[in-house]
Amino acid sequence: MIKTQQNPQFNPSVMKKLVETDLYLSFVYADLIKQINDEERVLKILFHSNVIEDSSYLEQYQKLSKYPSSGV
Repeated sequence: MIKTQQNPQFNPSVMKKLVETDLYLSFVYADLIKQINDEERVLKILFHSNVIEDSSYLEQYQKLSKYPSSGV
């Protein structure tokens, strides 16, 4: 039986930590927040367009999800 990995649930605080640690996500976030001016919406856009679609970001996100209160 093959296990399929489920995508994580969106968590704004975890996503914010990921954005703070990644130059590309920080750049895109800064650009989008100027246009949209809604932090949670921007974080959701980044989550669905980058994290879910990229195994490296997905792995980083999952690590941050396990330890959301740890200093990064």
